Amino acid sequence: MSIVAIIPPDPSRKGCVRWIPSKDDNFPLMEKYLQTTIGFTATFLVMPCVLNAGKRKKLLCMVARLQSNFEFVAVPPFQLDKIFLISCKLGPNFPKWLQTQTNFSILEISNTGISDMAPQWFWGLLTPNLLWLNVSYNNLWGTIPNFPVGFIGSPNISLAFNRFEGSVPSFLRSASIVDLSNNKFSESLTFLCDNTSAEALAMLDISSNQFSGQLSDCWTSFTSLIYLDLSNNNLSWEILPSIGSLLGLQALIIRNNSLIGELPLSLKSCTSLKMLDVGKNRLSGSIPSWIGEELQQLQMLSL
Repeated sequence: MSIVAIIPPDPSRKGCVRWIPSKDDNFPLMEKYLQTTIGFTATFLVMPCVLNAGKRKKLLCMVARLQSNFEFVAVPPFQLDKIFLISCKLGPNFPKWLQTQTNFSILEISNTGISDMAPQWFWGLLTPNLLWLNVSYNNLWGTIPNFPVGFIGSPNISLAFNRFEGSVPSFLRSASIVDLSNNKFSESLTFLCDNTSAEALAMLDISSNQFSGQLSDCWTSFTSLIYLDLSNNNLSWEILPSIGSLLGLQALIIRNNSLIGELPLSLKSCTSLKMLDVGKNRLSGSIPSWIGEELQQLQMLSL
């Protein structure tokens, strides 16, 4: 069985879903409708609903009990594979029913009004089969334990615009996109200098946190990185040469820190760079000639 999503009806929320009850309560007809529309077989009653997104409407599904009054199943007796709850009102407390879901590959609960500490059990739900995790634009806080999870599918993970703090866990190295921007993380060496593989990581955004001290010199393992944003922290000292080992890098943003010295010569090896932003630091020296000579694809430069 594959259930796509479980969605509480809340038509008052813009961007959320509204349920449309069928005129025919005949379950075989409903099952046939869903099979031909989104291609799965359900063994529980599934009611259709649409995502209001202007002219584009995305068909989802909602699990419910068929009674005289339509009732949302708060504690589902089954396992969901893909859970989409974008901009639905789940908060302010962290939804406890998620603890029953141990096999999801996609969890999308961004902008859902949660204002709570993320419980430790939540991070234990992340399995190697995770493909997508988005809990951004809430008010979640707490530290993230470093569970030994090795993702098989190199998921996209966004924890942006919350209040997470402490160390960035190294298990995120096996993701392909990691967005931790606008939080309160303060320690990154556990993540950056771990000896586990980071060959799938293509995008890393740790901007607008509370990182301080010397910029890491542990970049050689990030062989697939194309986007790196370290802006709006309190990083200091010089930019170390290993940053030049990111040969596929297309965007490097270290704006608004406290970096000193000159741009390292090794950066000229990053010939795929299209955006280089090191403005609002305390860098010194003249503009290197190799920027114009070696970085032929550069489209945006801020010093």
